[in-house]
Amino acid sequence: MVKLAIYTRLSREDETSNSIEHQLNEGNAFAKAKGFKPILYNEGEGISGTLPLEQRPQLANLFLDINSGKIKKVWFRNQNRLERNSSIFFQFMELVIKKDVAVWFGSNKVDFEAPENKLMHSIMAAVNTYKPDLQSLQTKAVLKKRVAAGKVQGRLPYGYTRDENSYMVINESEVETIETIFKLYIEGNGVTKITQYLNEKKVPTRYNGYKGELSVYHWTRNDEGKRIVQKDKDGNKMVNYVLDKSKMKWNAPTITSILNNPIYKGQRMYKGEIYDCPSIIEESVFDKVHKIMKSKSIKRGKKTDYKYLLTGNFKCGVCGSNYYARARNDQGKSYYACIGKRNNNVNCNNKNIRLDIIETFVWEIMFETDTLFEKMQSAIRDGSTDQRRKELTKLMASHQKQLSNLENERKRMVQAVVKGVLKDNEVVGERKRITQAENDYSERLKKNSNEFDRLNNETKVLKDIQNDWGHLRLVDEDMREHLIRTSKKRQKDKAFNPTFNEKQRIIKKYIKSIIIEFDLDAKIYIINVKYNLPIPDESYLIDVNYLAAFNVNLGQFVLWNRELSRSFEPEKFSDAQDQLIKYFPITTKA
Repeated sequence: MVKLAIYTRLSREDETSNSIEHQLNEGNAFAKAKGFKPILYNEGEGISGTLPLEQRPQLANLFLDINSGKIKKVWFRNQNRLERNSSIFFQFMELVIKKDVAVWFGSNKVDFEAPENKLMHSIMAAVNTYKPDLQSLQTKAVLKKRVAAGKVQGRLPYGYTRDENSYMVINESEVETIETIFKLYIEGNGVTKITQYLNEKKVPTRYNGYKGELSVYHWTRNDEGKRIVQKDKDGNKMVNYVLDKSKMKWNAPTITSILNNPIYKGQRMYKGEIYDCPSIIEESVFDKVHKIMKSKSIKRGKKTDYKYLLTGNFKCGVCGSNYYARARNDQGKSYYACIGKRNNNVNCNNKNIRLDIIETFVWEIMFETDTLFEKMQSAIRDGSTDQRRKELTKLMASHQKQLSNLENERKRMVQAVVKGVLKDNEVVGERKRITQAENDYSERLKKNSNEFDRLNNETKVLKDIQNDWGHLRLVDEDMREHLIRTSKKRQKDKAFNPTFNEKQRIIKKYIKSIIIEFDLDAKIYIINVKYNLPIPDESYLIDVNYLAAFNVNLGQFVLWNRELSRSFEPEKFSDAQDQLIKYFPITTKA
């Protein structure tokens, strides 16, 4: 049976009578009457005909299928379903003439080779392009007039609402909150204290009136420092946590945005221009707040650059957020804290941990007592490296397949450009996507391949660990004496005193993640370490006073230089050890 491609699309501006359902019903009826087999290319709803080809994947697929000879007959309800963009029309017309494809707009078959038809439909394409351009221009002009007249659209800042005629008016129920925020700041309260005050008073936020949930995504920064949302292997955004809108609380960024918004003194910004609007506070009050802000900025001076050893590796075991470092000038007050503590809507209660404590602990326990060397030797003996090699083999095969698929995609796209199906500037987005995916899978393949090669030469793995440590493994020596000696030797020998960058490189190389959780009742830190080596994950316990550390996997205490360099009463140390021993059975049962 002859195939008939049915293309459907609906933009936000289209009338209900032009719905996808109506287009599909008419297309299927046409195919049945002609004895064709319908093949659907449904672009879906909310897709404008002005969009370029790379942003209309179903139309791009139709172009490719026409070019390959798979499709020889095409139906659209009318020409504006195909395009509201002259460029797309001329590409389509050139392609169907070249491939001798029959085209119907509704029940009318179009002969593009007839000069009069080519002229008429070219004029219609120009009109289709003109209409949205004119509409966009008129819409912008109307919106500007609405703003000048005091009307509004969309969501308004806290403290404002709209009347029945869409004019901006003050929301009297929120005025007191705005006035309180400015008053408290002038009285010397920072945004954090203001946030705490509003939440303690249970002042409702704007979100409290909405239903539903709000997803908060994992994010990171790219090489340029731009904040980007992290995605999983399937390209979906990675959700960190989900918030109930009705339970959302005030937070510091919201308070800061209110204090910085000139709308509250009667100046509304729109497209770079200022328009008068109802004011909630006096202009003198707003200016006073900004004078204070400027003064604080000057006093703060240049921000000190701190380096954090565990950045990117440290996770919260309670809410799953990252742990971030806060450095203070006062000695002993620098710490790592869960970023969820800064968000009142997450309100994570996981405890902070001293920066110097956790960084020293991770480095010395993992990398200066040679335990990693021994663990790797054990892994070789028990065969877990063989299992890891099998896993890596499957991963590398999967990455190779993905790269092959991407290469085929690239070839098809290039072929379409060469044959004139697509213009080079129309595939920029798709080419960028393919390149990014290729880079991602190539990086994964390289990483897995390097690990596979290292595991194939287990002796080299051990030697690699030794080289990273800067010293050979010590045999049958008392660990306490070893720690004391190495502590002194590091002060003289560069091999025992690596740079910060070298330390961070080694940590990221061997450790996948460090997850921390604090048991509020027992007052004990639980630290889980996941490795990038074929060795078991490990759990450690540290008491709240940082006196003792316990290896849950081995069921024994561990020594670290932090302990040796401190002065404390032996009784306190014994009490801390007893506390961890009592907690150990609970940990193993869990």
